[in-house]
Amino acid sequence: SGISIATSADHILQIMADGTNYSRLRRIWVTPTDDLPAAISYPVLQLVRLTTAGTGGSAISAFRYGSTATYGGDVRSLPTVKGTEGNLLYQRRMALPATGAVWTIDAPLWEARWDLEPVVMGTAATSGIAVKIVTGIASCTLDVVAEFVVTSYT
Repeated sequence: SGISIATSADHILQIMADGTNYSRLRRIWVTPTDDLPAAISYPVLQLVRLTTAGTGGSAISAFRYGSTATYGGDVRSLPTVKGTEGNLLYQRRMALPATGAVWTIDAPLWEARWDLEPVVMGTAATSGIAVKIVTGIASCTLDVVAEFVVTSYT
C-alpha cells in the first residue's frame, strides 16, 4: 500500500514465480490513496511479463487465504533494479482526482475472464509479471492488490 508512482517506468509491483509451481494471476486492483496529484491526472499502467527478477525495493510477504504460509516466489514493490521486461500483456489509463475527494475505482486494473486463460507464470523463478507506471506523477501513491493462484499443473 502507498506505492509511489512518481518515477516514470517504475515497476510498482513485481510478482515472480516460486520456482516449482505455476502461478496464475486472477486479478489486480489499483486504488488511489490520499496522496493525490495537484491536478487531475491520467496515469497509464501496464501489465508486463518479466523474464528476470528485479532486485532491491520493498519485499512483500504474500499470504494464502487458507493458510499462514507465505508464497515461495518473490514479490516486491519498486525494485531498485528492474527485471527484464518481456511482452506487454495489458494497458489501462485511470483517472486520479486532484487533491480533495478520493474515490475508489470499482473495477480491477486487470481481471481474468472466466472463459479465457489467466496470466500464467511458469515454474522458473525467472518467470513473472510487473505492474508498470508509464509516466510518473509526482506526489502521488497507489494501493495495489494482486490475487493469484498457485498450482502444480499447467
